[in-house]
Amino acid sequence: MTYMDQIISETLRRYPPFPYLSRCCTEDYRVPESTLRIKKGQEVIIPVYSFHHDPKNFPDPSSFDPERFSPENTKKWHPYAYLPFGEGPRMCIGQKFGLMNVKMAVATLVLDYHLRITPDTDVPLKMTSDSFTTVPSTPLMLIFTRRQHKI
Repeated sequence: MTYMDQIISETLRRYPPFPYLSRCCTEDYRVPESTLRIKKGQEVIIPVYSFHHDPKNFPDPSSFDPERFSPENTKKWHPYAYLPFGEGPRMCIGQKFGLMNVKMAVATLVLDYHLRITPDTDVPLKMTSDSFTTVPSTPLMLIFTRRQHKI
């Protein structure tokens, strides 16, 4: 189960559900070691996609590497480098429910079907920023073949 968790986490890093988070500053704040000031009531945009694709946080960020999420590797990052569900008191309330559903769906599909992409699918997958959420710019076309014998 650990490796499947790593695969799901790496997928969420490469393709975060929301490319950015929006927060409202609740009190005047001066950014440390800077002259930048954020006033109470100002909107602050947190660029999740950029954090997840910053080579300082994740070397070779365009490659798919589930090993980034091994227990020993996750200790190496900044605590806010990975934010697919946000963080703190306003993080996604459905995180555990959503992850459990994804795990069940992946396990069911892998046990019952062999999946292949069609030639119509872009490889690597290209995402669009024309939406509030991260979505493929072209359809993801798959062929599902029922397995004769379950794994």
